[in-house]
Amino acid sequence: MHKTDTIHGVRIESRYGEAERMLQLKNMIHELYALGLESALEALEYDSKNCIFDFIFKEGHPDFSSPNLQSIYGVAHRHLDQFDWGGVVHHGLKLE
Repeated sequence: MHKTDTIHGVRIESRYGEAERMLQLKNMIHELYALGLESALEALEYDSKNCIFDFIFKEGHPDFSSPNLQSIYGVAHRHLDQFDWGGVVHHGLKLE
């Protein structure tokens, strides 16, 4: 069951609508919103087949060394277990 929602203007999506993954997505976006960083994202998706979270940035090819994106990375590291960041797989949350 594909699940899509919008939180603070950011689309979140999970191919199979797993409740735990949707909660991770929601919690991440809520923290980004509290920090004023959600506007950099168009969407945050969970790819259930590959077990990885993917970021879709509004500006297409962002500067991953910018302070705002470094802050987003820190939030991702606290909320997501495995995510693609600039073409590299990173581990946070439960996999440390």
